[in-house]
Amino acid sequence: MNLSLAGFLLLLLTAVFGALANLLIKKGIVQTGGGFTPSLWALLQLLRQPALVAGLLLIGIAGLLWFRVLATQKLSTCYPLFVSLTYTLITIGAFYFLHERSRFKSWSDWWSSSSGSRRLRGDRHAGIATLG
Repeated sequence: MNLSLAGFLLLLLTAVFGALANLLIKKGIVQTGGGFTPSLWALLQLLRQPALVAGLLLIGIAGLLWFRVLATQKLSTCYPLFVSLTYTLITIGAFYFLHERSRFKSWSDWWSSSSGSRRLRGDRHAGIATLG
């Protein structure tokens, strides 16, 4: 079973929601001072941050979308693609919206890192080329 166009679009939406969720959760943590200790008080402080709450809602929606992806698509194709997309979106989002420095010296370093799952599988086209 190849990854269908509808499956790819759902996978892309899931990755976008997951990436946005992570960026919002990070923003919520930063807004509380950046630290977190496992305590009820710290959790209540975090839950008062609108960005964190929005991030939790988005991660829940992304989880439900992922269930649909798994129900209709091949895991061995979708998971590496999902990880690569989410990794890319979070890296770019953290740079632009959270002003985090990238650990990569160049885009080619980033590409080598994000394409690692493709090399491990021996798949030169990494899922996108299998759109059917």
